Amino acid sequence: MFRDEFVEAAPQGFGDRQNTKAWSMKWWKNRVYVGTARAHICVQDASLAFRIGGIFKYPKKDPDLECTESPQDLPLQAEIWGFSPDEELWERLYQSPQDLEIPDHPGKYVARDIGFRGMAVFENPEDGSESLYVGGVSSELINPGVGPPRMLHSEDGVRFEPIPQEPGTIMGDLGFKQGNMRAMTVYDGRLFVVIGESRGEGDLYESRNPAGGNDNFRIVSPPRMKVYDMCEYNGYLYLGLTQDEEKEGYFVVKTDAKGDLPYTFTVVVPNGGYLKPLPSNTVVSLCVFRNRLYVGTDKPAEIIRINPDDTWDLLVGAPRDTPDGRKEPLSGMAAGFNWALNEHIWQMAVHEDWLYVGTNDLTSLNMKNWFVMGLPGIGDTLRAFQGYDLAATRDGVHFTILDRSGFGDGLEVGIRTFASTPYGLFFGTSNPYYGLRIWQGRYARVPDEIDPPQELELEMKEGAALLTWDNPGEAQWFRVFRASGSNPFEEIGSTEELFFRDDSLEVSYNAYYVTAEASGRTGSRPSNTCLVPLYSGPTTFAQVRDKILRYGEQGKFSDAQGEDWLLERLDKAQRTLEDGKTEEAQSQLRRLRARVWANEGLSEGAPLLEPYCAEDLEILLGRLARRIRLVEAGYLTAQDLAETPAEEPLGVQAGASSAEGNNESLTTDP
Repeated sequence: MFRDEFVEAAPQGFGDRQNTKAWSMKWWKNRVYVGTARAHICVQDASLAFRIGGIFKYPKKDPDLECTESPQDLPLQAEIWGFSPDEELWERLYQSPQDLEIPDHPGKYVARDIGFRGMAVFENPEDGSESLYVGGVSSELINPGVGPPRMLHSEDGVRFEPIPQEPGTIMGDLGFKQGNMRAMTVYDGRLFVVIGESRGEGDLYESRNPAGGNDNFRIVSPPRMKVYDMCEYNGYLYLGLTQDEEKEGYFVVKTDAKGDLPYTFTVVVPNGGYLKPLPSNTVVSLCVFRNRLYVGTDKPAEIIRINPDDTWDLLVGAPRDTPDGRKEPLSGMAAGFNWALNEHIWQMAVHEDWLYVGTNDLTSLNMKNWFVMGLPGIGDTLRAFQGYDLAATRDGVHFTILDRSGFGDGLEVGIRTFASTPYGLFFGTSNPYYGLRIWQGRYARVPDEIDPPQELELEMKEGAALLTWDNPGEAQWFRVFRASGSNPFEEIGSTEELFFRDDSLEVSYNAYYVTAEASGRTGSRPSNTCLVPLYSGPTTFAQVRDKILRYGEQGKFSDAQGEDWLLERLDKAQRTLEDGKTEEAQSQLRRLRARVWANEGLSEGAPLLEPYCAEDLEILLGRLARRIRLVEAGYLTAQDLAETPAEEPLGVQAGASSAEGNNESLTTDP
């Protein structure tokens, strides 16, 4: 789906600007459920002023914020809303009661829940009935002693009741350090929830009877392990951890949560994925897509992908050396999709066989900084990229950037929640100034519309951008679009070929997409997006050969002859190319690619490779075949495709700087 296929599905803030964040969302019982956060920036500022003081003041002087003079007067009654698509009706199903007297502020009361941060559907093992559980957030940050966060549940999706949390029990004695409930998921007949501090990380609790509350929960994570998000994958519960104290970066671990405590936790990805010198210290989001686990991180906003055998790939982020060798981003994109102010990959979701990715963007906060806005050239760049990014991919490697500016509202900080439904993809945003937004997207194919170009690739050669792609099957010619610096996309040329050379790069940031055209037909949607600077090198025969050899070492072939069979045909294609027979070499690689992709074995009944390995090898072979077109056009030589250059071709070209280092710093090159 593209930008024009999304419509705003609810009034902003549900009619109340203090509903500032769609903090949780779930599709259940033919409804979209949304839990809100109330006045979250006001609460954050009040907490900083109360606990740190100094430069932190409350209320902040900002014409776009509406905070009360006293934080104890903030309207903090969190809400749960439900949307019935058949009736196109939003209803407020629950509003937290404002009946807690604030300690040290006699006569003043605050809501029991100032936000609902997590949702999960749990099946009762006794009768198979389902209930929706909602994790709350208390106002302990600004009102010490007000009490622990609550968990609500609903059996019918209309009436919500708190679970028992009596003093003297585990759930009743949650203190300041356990002021909110964030991640919630169901695994192996248990409800797991992260209960911790305001930022989101905390201890992992489990319960086989969550409706019972009280001592029906227990902590199952070891001391000092801080969990931020979690997801069931490949028969295990995977956890994304925060590592603040050691400054060694986030960890991803897994557990089968079986047997007596302590559970066994196995490290899958350590040390922030080995990024140096400043790795991300927090996993923010986890999502399973095409039988792999996608991991989104915070500062820098990277995406890695964990495979079924627990090896992992870098998809979006800075190149780095690891114990398993050099890893470059398979998408070619640096952290934040080449935009350093994308603070983190906030949420991911699968809808209709696409993975959608939403970011949290700090640009609007920098726009309010008078010093930053006074720097030469900064203002225009920030305005062009102000607001969250929404991206999508159907193979995990080629990303289409659907929007970079918060759907036109620069005060939209981020995409916080998604829900895939039979009525389209819903997502909820964070807007601390004028209230959250809810968007609904539905794919609407235009009659006679042809498919877009497939797998657009980019490489740099002597200062020029070389683009290649595959014909979707019906296209007669193609239009090439580019966005340079802070300028919007504009058409820069057209061609009947499956490649294009752009010699007119003048700034360090450029984005490209291509559309397909045919006489008497509706033009296609955009292809995936390619960005300059480019942070990965081009595919070579040597690289593909190394991949096949590694698969052999790892025992990924179903037939003992599979490795030799592939290498023999790869070598044959390379010799054919070196003999100048470019069309024949392309044909050989296409046939080999089709054989790998079809998962046909050398013997009956078994695929050649494990499915995820076949997918990765198919992508590499396709990239190699497309590069041969550039040899045929005279832009490259056969030698360019033979060996990986000695210097790492990280493509930080056209005057850009490396993505290594502090990704929090402001840059004019998005």
